[in-house]
Amino acid sequence: MKSLAQIIPPTSSHNKLFLDLIERLLDFDPDTRITVDKALSHPYLKVATAEPPSATVSHPRPETVE
Repeated sequence: MKSLAQIIPPTSSHNKLFLDLIERLLDFDPDTRITVDKALSHPYLKVATAEPPSATVSHPRPETVE
């Protein structure tokens, strides 16, 4: 089985912060696992990321049967 770091390589600071947060969230030991408050203030969640391009979803009109 591949490690998370093999799937998401820590090649950028953004990826490194992401991996750090995920590893802390998934810690098996509840005594060492990151708390909710600490997770919400983790640097990964503070990093500004580019907004995804807005996409307009076109919904085709239903065909009418006559």
